[in-house]
Amino acid sequence: MNRKIFWVIIEATLENSNDQLELQEKLLKDMLKKFDQKQLNTFQNIAEDFINNLFFESFFAAAYLLQKSITHDSIIAFAGWVISRGESTYRNVINNPDCLHDILQAKPLHYKTQLSIDLLAPEINRDLFDIPQQYKKYNLQNQVDQSGFLQFLDPHNPPALQNWLLRKIPKLTEAYFELD
Repeated sequence: MNRKIFWVIIEATLENSNDQLELQEKLLKDMLKKFDQKQLNTFQNIAEDFINNLFFESFFAAAYLLQKSITHDSIIAFAGWVISRGESTYRNVINNPDCLHDILQAKPLHYKTQLSIDLLAPEINRDLFDIPQQYKKYNLQNQVDQSGFLQFLDPHNPPALQNWLLRKIPKLTEAYFELD
């Protein structure tokens, strides 16, 4: 198992699922059942590395804007969803999270109800994805705090949040930002 094989697996399950997340998850679980524990551990480590690579300010902004949430689970689930869309989507999002606007315009998804980290941490490997350890490894709270993102999540000052989002992800903000 290596990064190239990881992407071959993700791409194959995406293609064979006709872009249906639940079917993709089932296909992924079926494929991973064929691997031994060492290969499963490596698959999990690769997935975690790819998730970690998405932890930057503009990605936090996109995750918040599209999910209306900025929790550990929502960010990690959103990162899992991006990875599940394949290597090209993942690389595009790494380079510019605002590209999600074009991706979602071309193929709107019901990601709000479909996001699932299970896609990258299937039940057959659940013990490897210990939630408290996961947060320690990602150090997500510290990264979100250091990004300066939280200072703009003031519900009493939506224009400040909107202006910040416009600087980070203009196309997504114009399409998805709503004043409550």
